Amino acid sequence: MAFVTSEQTGMWWGDIGSALYASTVSHQFATPQHVWSYPVLQHLSLGSSPYVNTFISGYTDNTGSHSGLAWIGAYLTNCTSVTFWMEMENAVAGASAITMFFG
Repeated sequence: MAFVTSEQTGMWWGDIGSALYASTVSHQFATPQHVWSYPVLQHLSLGSSPYVNTFISGYTDNTGSHSGLAWIGAYLTNCTSVTFWMEMENAVAGASAITMFFG
């Protein structure tokens, strides 16, 4: 399969001096797609004892919804959505959620 196009969504969250904070962003597709999805951490502002993590937390394909994941990336077939998760404590972070389409 050849690369066709890509989608990128920026994520920017956090608070120095805060307790654990998390948020999500999703890429959704009108028709099933073959995709490679992954998050990329791009910016950090750290307090003391910081923690930052970003990953794929779920997806939906022709077999149903799959959640509770912690994948750094995934090649998915017949996919209609991918959910990215970013969590942090005592930090501000920016990341990109990237999905590349193949056909």
